[in-house]
Parts: sequence; structure tokens; C-alpha cells
Amino acid sequence: MFLEKNMKGESKMLKKLLVPTDGSDSAYKAIYYARDLLKHKIAEEVVILHVGPAIGENWGFYGLSKVDFELKYQCVLDDAGKRILRLAREPFEKEGLPVETVYLCGDLAETIVNYAEENDFKAIIIGNKGFSKIAELLLGSVCDRVIRLAKIPVMVIR
Repeated sequence: MFLEKNMKGESKMLKKLLVPTDGSDSAYKAIYYARDLLKHKIAEEVVILHVGPAIGENWGFYGLSKVDFELKYQCVLDDAGKRILRLAREPFEKEGLPVETVYLCGDLAETIVNYAEENDFKAIIIGNKGFSKIAELLLGSVCDRVIRLAKIPVMVIR
């Protein structure tokens, strides 16, 4: 495990962990792992992040540029993202543990890494496989991109 060390070389608690989720089984394994780190006082704070697609940025390319369409489907995707986060909170709430959830839109890997850097997280805990199997074959997985882009430790949960 990647615990921080103090000046004497002793392990100390990880202050702040980011756990991205897409609602997949693999993401839930990462959520439960982070919950256990918090429960056993190895972590001090856990934030669960869901990144939804930003329709306005890319969907015009597919001929889906009407504002009404974009707003309607952005709302549907936002609702799905909020549901994913609500379910992700449950393992923490059942244990009486604090957890914060954040919903953002944008490119998945870049948004995860930028959010982690901007908010001084000490590590990212991520599931190794998400829902996007076709995109993974064509572009590589979000997990792989996060590992390549992140400047902080990334723990991959299988």
C-alpha cells in the first residue's frame, strides 16, 4: 500500500482519497476498498467523483446540436450521475462514515486527474474496468489514462 511516511520513516494516514465511479462493479470494489481504508483509519477523507459527459462540447459533431435536445439529455445524464453517487454513498452511510460526493461533466480521465490535482488529493483509487467496453477497445480505458496523466499515486482495484 502507498502510505505516506513522516520524517522518521513511520507510516502515517493518507489524508485525502479520490474514488471515481461510473456505477460499474469494478468501481464499487474501489468504493468498498476506500470505505475500509476510512473505517480502519488509514484514510482521513474520501471523496467519490462521478464524471458525466458534457453533451454541449461534443454532441454537435453528431448532428445533435439543438439546444432543447442538449438540455433535455444533459438533465437525463445528470440524474443518472446523481443516482450513481447516491448509491455510492450507501456503504459509507451504513457504517456511519463521512463521505463527500461530487458530480462534474467533461472528459472522464482528464476531469478526474484535474480535480485530484486542484483539490490536493493524496491518491486516486479506481476500478480497473468500467461500463464503456467499446470505447475501451478503441481508445483505451479510463483507468489507463488516469494512470498515465496523474501525478499522484493511483491504486487500481480489480
